Amino acid sequence: MSMYKMFETDPGLEKDGVWLDYTTFRVKVARAGGANKEYEKLALEIFKPYKRALDHDVLGKGKTMELLRELVARACVKGWQVKDKDDNWVDGIDMPDGSVGKPTVENICAAFEAVEPVFRDIKEQAEKHTAYRKERLESEEGN
Repeated sequence: MSMYKMFETDPGLEKDGVWLDYTTFRVKVARAGGANKEYEKLALEIFKPYKRALDHDVLGKGKTMELLRELVARACVKGWQVKDKDDNWVDGIDMPDGSVGKPTVENICAAFEAVEPVFRDIKEQAEKHTAYRKERLESEEGN
């Protein structure tokens, strides 16, 4: 297999997203970059007001993480679902009080902040080109 074929991704999947299944919830995630041009556009929009602080490395880890969570929530998360009492997928996100809320940017950012490993995993998966390879997805569906 050529290196071109080996690293080829599906632009539609990069833009529209793939489902990451966490058993009790799943998240549809678009690629951070690649054909997802919204990611680059939003990154510029979100970080532009902080350019000087970033250039001088004085923004701080807390603010940087807040901005990254917003970027991933707005540009990469294309859907969030939980299982209902009948074990069917429904749009929603688990809330800290045990209820299910709407998967809004605000609720997604709050979940990312509260459960940082979820944020880190989703961000990591969004950055991997291999998650958006059509060949890999077709082989998973066939199994």
